[in-house]
This record gives sequence, structure tokens and C-alpha cells, in this order.
Amino acid sequence: MQIELTKNQALTLATLGAFNSRDKWTPVLTETLITIADNKLTAMATDRFAAVKFTDDVIADDVEFRLTANLTKFLKANLVKAYKGNVMVFVSENSVTVELSNGASQTDITTTAKFPALGGLFDGWSPATDARAIAIKIELLARLEKIKLDGEFADLWRLETGANPNNPNRPGPVLATSAKDDRLMALVQPNLLVKERN
Repeated sequence: MQIELTKNQALTLATLGAFNSRDKWTPVLTETLITIADNKLTAMATDRFAAVKFTDDVIADDVEFRLTANLTKFLKANLVKAYKGNVMVFVSENSVTVELSNGASQTDITTTAKFPALGGLFDGWSPATDARAIAIKIELLARLEKIKLDGEFADLWRLETGANPNNPNRPGPVLATSAKDDRLMALVQPNLLVKERN
């Protein structure tokens, strides 16, 4: 299977790795899941505490594959300002090859473990009905500014507190949407151990 991505699409996919886990015991969370269906690309990454989702149009056959940490590092290192071409992705049963128009390429083996079902978290998110203070680790929010959208850092975000379907007395995840457009969004879990102020 062969997919052609623009430089900006590939760079966004690579920078989503800021939300990947660094935990070697759960290697599936070190990868970014990419699904193409009906010419719509959806990419998701998570470390259990925060998740990010990017959608865009692409002309390609339906396929699902993963970008490993090695592949995202390769893309970030090579998709510099001087690079002008598109990026080819070749997907086989358990490996992915990324190839640039200048001939540079990288192949890596992907895990076969099941990726967490993140789509439902985004689709099922609903805003909180009451205003409340929440606590979020700054490190989780700092990841947002590491993502590039259309070749530029996504440095302006709209934040909305979410409802908690399991316990309406506690805050739910915060939805962060790129102020540029809604192709890029993240869910950040608030710290529920911090007491709310009265």
C-alpha cells in the first residue's frame, strides 16, 4: 500500500509524537495510529493522560498503519524548510517505510498490539454544564505548542472543560482545539486529586 502525503501533513503527523508515551512497557502507546477511510486521514496519539487527533483530506485507499517513534524522529529531522517535496509512505503487514523525494528513507517495524479506542473519547466528549476550576499539569499543555499545523507551530488553542459522564461532581477532560481550525484537537485529563476551591 502506498500513500502520498504533503510535506505539511507529514510534519503534523510527526509532531503528534509529542503525545506519545515514552513507556517501553507499553510500546503501542509509543506509536501514532493513522487511519485512512473514504479519503479522510485521521491520526491519533496518546500516553493515557492526554490524547491528540488530527484529520485531513488525502487521496488514498483505505488503510490503517502506525508511525513509530523512529519514523517520527526521521520526519522531524528531514522535513526542514529547504525540503520542498511530498512524502511517500509504504505500508506492509507489520512495517512502514517513509521515503522523501531526495531519496532519504526510513523503515521500522510496528507493534501488533491493539491501539486504544480514542475515537470514541473525542466523539463522546461534551462540554461541562457548570463552571468549575480545574488543575492540569503544565507539561501536558506544553505539548500542544510542539505540534505543527500547515507548517507552523499551533500556538493558539481554545480550551473547554468537559463533562464527566462517570461522575458529574468531578471535572471531565479538557478539549483543546487549534484556534486555526478544528482539524487538530486534544483531550487533556485534569488532575482529580487536587481539591476544588469553594
